[in-house]
Amino acid sequence: MRFEDVWPRDTASEIGSYHFTPEKIIEFASKFDPQYFHLDAERAKESVLGGLCASGWHVCSAWMGLNVAYMFGEFKRMVKEGHPAPKLGPALGFRDLRWRIPVFAGDVVTYSNTLTRTVRAPNHADRLLHDVYCEGKNQDGKIVVSFTPTVIEFI
Repeated sequence: MRFEDVWPRDTASEIGSYHFTPEKIIEFASKFDPQYFHLDAERAKESVLGGLCASGWHVCSAWMGLNVAYMFGEFKRMVKEGHPAPKLGPALGFRDLRWRIPVFAGDVVTYSNTLTRTVRAPNHADRLLHDVYCEGKNQDGKIVVSFTPTVIEFI
């Protein structure tokens, strides 16, 4: 089976949700993005963001964890059904990263992936390149993050 069998083209696949608790926001920020609006709820109220909010990198990291779990689950399902799992390599990068609105403490973000394009890799007949539009929406249905990685598949 191929990657397109996991994510049919132009169809959003929900990969899971992540609850951004104050504790998770502060823990992540303490290690990776120690700005006051990610660390101190009282001071954050005075910021342009207006409250304790998650680092954009935290929002992206939550997607990555859910994405890997979803893919591994799909691959296990495929093998159980008697189909080989796609042979994916790393993402070759991403483009169009947009942190559209803040993710505040208490928000739940639901992420989805949509396969938008597949092409043969230049100079590599045994590889495909897949563009996947990824987004996260908060509990109000507002897009909080979007980006497009390019993923390699060995065929």
